[in-house]
Amino acid sequence: GQDVNKDLSILIAEKMVQLVDMNSQVVWQCVECGKQWPKKSKCQRHVETHIVGASVQCTLCQKIFKNRPCLDAHMLQRHKGERDIDIYGKFQNFKSDDNFFGCN
Repeated sequence: GQDVNKDLSILIAEKMVQLVDMNSQVVWQCVECGKQWPKKSKCQRHVETHIVGASVQCTLCQKIFKNRPCLDAHMLQRHKGERDIDIYGKFQNFKSDDNFFGCN
């Protein structure tokens, strides 16, 4: 439940750093592969794909996914239209905004 999500959040935070790039812009960088994003949330979403063995469960159908981006993709595909669903200890609406890391 929430303890697993808290542990996952700690692992995510350990795999990213905040830097200032060559243009004096604040960016977030993945310590695993060096990719950078101006938004912390985009970096968090990415670094989770590097965490082996982490998993999250859909609270609606109990299906297990390898990471939260995959769970997000599932929510869009299987539970679209169900709003304000609590999946990581916070409520959110589901909308597509980018690639979901090849989750099936």
